[in-house]
Amino acid sequence: TSPSAIAEVTSNSTVVNGHAHSANVPASDQLHPAATTYTSSTTSGHAHLLTLTADQLEAIASGGSVTVTSTVSTVTGNHQHDFTFRGKK
Repeated sequence: TSPSAIAEVTSNSTVVNGHAHSANVPASDQLHPAATTYTSSTTSGHAHLLTLTADQLEAIASGGSVTVTSTVSTVTGNHQHDFTFRGKK
């Protein structure tokens, strides 16, 4: 598997409770896929975790699209976000 466009892939999350986050998947994780947990950007005083499986990372590397749901945060009320990563191949 070759990395998607030789660069990381960034996703901006859905907007929930008036805010959104971003998260990045490095090209190296696409090249050597293994289940990995990422931390989103910090917005409104908190961040979220999101996990991609090896199969999901392979799909991104192949130019596919993957949507994952983050962990729950209670900082701005119980909520979570969806992140869609689109491969650039």
